This record gives sequence, structure tokens and C-alpha cells, in this order.
Amino acid sequence: MTELIAGQITSICSDFATAATHIASGKVRALAMTTDKRSTELPDVPTLKESVGDFVEIRSWQGLVGPRGVPREIVDALSREALAVIAVPDFKTRLAPLGFEVLSLSPAQLASYMGSEFAKWERLIKQAGIEPQ
Repeated sequence: MTELIAGQITSICSDFATAATHIASGKVRALAMTTDKRSTELPDVPTLKESVGDFVEIRSWQGLVGPRGVPREIVDALSREALAVIAVPDFKTRLAPLGFEVLSLSPAQLASYMGSEFAKWERLIKQAGIEPQ
């Protein structure tokens, strides 16, 4: 981002949270979103899917995870507390300008989402012929 602002490079692919303040200040311009739908924060910025057609959504995400074998009662308690924080209206309001879409997922829903993300990237890596080095 520093090199882009300084004019040393012409473009980058950045997460929204990193770019948001620089976009708002006018130092950089958002060209496209890598998500399937337009951002509510930047509704005039098209998605890459709109611009180039066949494009697989790329989005960063975070989840609360722990080591295998954490007792179910601890998982459930942590989940309840995390969902309580997410339910506070100010939580989502403060994260929205940074491009965060806050989802309230159960442990099972998060595991399913992670599984689908892993499968998507495995498929794309194989299609691209990328080999570990």
C-alpha cells in the first residue's frame, strides 16, 4: 500500500480493511471487488465477476478456532460468548466501514464454511497446476 501511494507501483490486490482509509482519503482508487456482490461501503465499485465474467470469489475471513479435542462444553460456551459480542449493534456498525460483513455462525456452520473454502482452493490450485515447492 505504501508503494502504491508513493507511485512506485500501479496497482495491488488488498483486503478492504487495509485499503479503506486510503480509499476514503482519495489517495488510492478502488477498481473492483473480489467478492460476488458489491460492497455496501463502495456501491459504485464493480465486482471482478461483473467486469471479467468467470471469476471465483475471493474474500478474507476470520473465525474463532481452537485445537482438536476441545471439550464440547467449552466450544459451546465460547460460541455463546462470541455470538453475544457479535449481537451488540455497535460491533457491526464499527466494522462495516472497514468492509467486514459480520456473520453469526455456529461452530458447525463455521466448520462447513471452512470446508467449502478449503475445497474451493484445492480445486483452483489443481486447475492451475500449482505444485508445492
